[in-house]
Amino acid sequence: MQKLFTPKRVTYSATAAAAAVATIASLWEYTGTVSADGAAEPLATKAAENMVTLTKPPRGEVPLPTDKLSCKMRASAPRNAVVLVCCGSFNPPTVMHMRMVDLAGDELMRRGYDVWGAYLSPVADAYGKPGLAPAADRVAMCRLAADDESARRSFGCSLVEEQLVHVSHTLTNPALDMTMVYEWEARQPGYTRTLTVLRRVESELKNWWSDGTRNSGAELTPAGCFPSNIDQDQAGTLAHPLMPQSKPEPPLVRAMLLCGGDVLESMAIPGVWRDPDVILREHGVVCIAREGTNLEQLINCPGSILYDFRDRIIIVYDKVGNSISSSKVRQELATGRPVRYLVPRMVLSYIYQKGLYGTSRNERI
Repeated sequence: MQKLFTPKRVTYSATAAAAAVATIASLWEYTGTVSADGAAEPLATKAAENMVTLTKPPRGEVPLPTDKLSCKMRASAPRNAVVLVCCGSFNPPTVMHMRMVDLAGDELMRRGYDVWGAYLSPVADAYGKPGLAPAADRVAMCRLAADDESARRSFGCSLVEEQLVHVSHTLTNPALDMTMVYEWEARQPGYTRTLTVLRRVESELKNWWSDGTRNSGAELTPAGCFPSNIDQDQAGTLAHPLMPQSKPEPPLVRAMLLCGGDVLESMAIPGVWRDPDVILREHGVVCIAREGTNLEQLINCPGSILYDFRDRIIIVYDKVGNSISSSKVRQELATGRPVRYLVPRMVLSYIYQKGLYGTSRNERI
């Protein structure tokens, strides 16, 4: 069961996202400093009370975010635990990326899956795509999109409505808040295969669970997630320092690939993916497709890799017919056209603050 989200006041402004420049502090080295309002200044003008120095941590230290992980205690047996992993450029992240997470999470939970959370994994600079913004900026924008998701959730449901959602066996939370950003792939010096990312997420989850249960009982496990033979009311005793503790076995949490229809179609083309069969067999795919496409025909065609693993593919059709894409957003930005309802608000503010995608040539929308 997810934690109740306590509504709190959130203020948005054109410069609110400027603080996200400091997000890069955890990713890449910066030669100057960042002031409280996000403006870069030379080191010589640094005011200690207003400035933070950006440093670059060792490459290997890229922790997997766990702050939004949660278990659904009423997930149907055998409680297939999954996290969604969406790999891509996110150049920039759009509202469609966030909607993909919503649609996939909703569909999986309706099918009885125990969806712990979702991760956006931006590609590294070495991907070499023309017009690709720096990885540090794309990671920062993805984080802002995830923060915007949390803020919207606080406004989207009243506390009473959320309580009704959580105690009901049938209702689905209308404002899921489970998107996190895993920057490990973005930090790599070369191109990283999707399979490698999926396996790393699973490994990190297993290590996190083991470390948490070893160090502090059940405190670091996902909200509401305890061994099935322990009543939730008694679960708090697991973390009591004077109680004898038995380390729960780490659950099998599958990292499931979240993608669009074009990505799934490319898996059926020989030579495009190195090991699509391994991804499908070990992880599975949930695909968000536009209504009107016929992916069922593709996966039910004998002789295709998708046919061989059709039971590992879940297709979710977006009945709204949304055609928003990062490339279209970049085109609109470059020509000075408004994109206010195509990307999360704080992401748009960040884009203008940094002058990305040709916005330095245009006035703020």
